[in-house]
Amino acid sequence: MILDKVKSGEDLRTYLCVKNLPNKYSHTELVAEINETHIHKYSDIKLPKAKDNDRNNPGFFFIDMKHPLYVVDFYSVYQNRQWKEHKSGKRAEIFYGNKKHYSKKSSTKQKS
Repeated sequence: MILDKVKSGEDLRTYLCVKNLPNKYSHTELVAEINETHIHKYSDIKLPKAKDNDRNNPGFFFIDMKHPLYVVDFYSVYQNRQWKEHKSGKRAEIFYGNKKHYSKKSSTKQKS
């Protein structure tokens, strides 16, 4: 991810995929942790269910930031950050996501 392009207005993408989420994280726990730093800066968080276990997540989630500059802020806070819950030692890795691959299941729309 080249943040200079986002800062200069060349890259306006806002949909991110965050990998290395501990599999035991619930949607509620994830939203609570993100809201500590980015409440009202995203429009949606999607946490898919693991295919083999309905109680776990697949280790990644999607977040749609409300503005490209919020991508820079989110990246600076969460890239390589260790998650607070479940003490797994995993560290977040952030990439651009692709909206067309995932349904609206397990999503939370945030009101402005």
